Amino acid sequence: GKEESRLSVISKWIAAGNAAKMSGDGHYVPDCANAVMQHFTIPPDQKIIGMSRVWSGGRRRESDSDVASGGLDLEGVILWSSNVVYECRHQIPADAIFNDLLSRGLEKSDAEPLGVTVGLDLLSLYETAADRCYDHEQYSRALVLYNLSNVRTNKIVYKFINAN
Repeated sequence: GKEESRLSVISKWIAAGNAAKMSGDGHYVPDCANAVMQHFTIPPDQKIIGMSRVWSGGRRRESDSDVASGGLDLEGVILWSSNVVYECRHQIPADAIFNDLLSRGLEKSDAEPLGVTVGLDLLSLYETAADRCYDHEQYSRALVLYNLSNVRTNKIVYKFINAN
């Protein structure tokens, strides 16, 4: 019988600088296992024949400078076969997922790779999360997050001097 195809979503930022190889069956295999963000299984009767990226506002990017200048954000991918169209988009905003991962203490293992992949401002998000922890009197957690945010030391000292 036919074999299922597997589509992998790979972070180019995490995989950057890591060697990649083509497997014997023609699949891209990153040497950096952390670069694989998600897998999708395509049924055996489907053969993907095309793909298009969906940019913010549904627009196609004009050049790499549009993305580099912050003009467009990748919102998803459309794949098609002879009889099916797949649209892959994230359902929850990336910053909300990032903050949820932080709340679980997964900043290094999961939140940071996600943030790097989708181009989030990690330092700002860490600082905002630290402020929330501080406001809820979770001082040790706030201190950890402030350190990750690279916030100025005088801000940390000022906040903690004023803590009850």
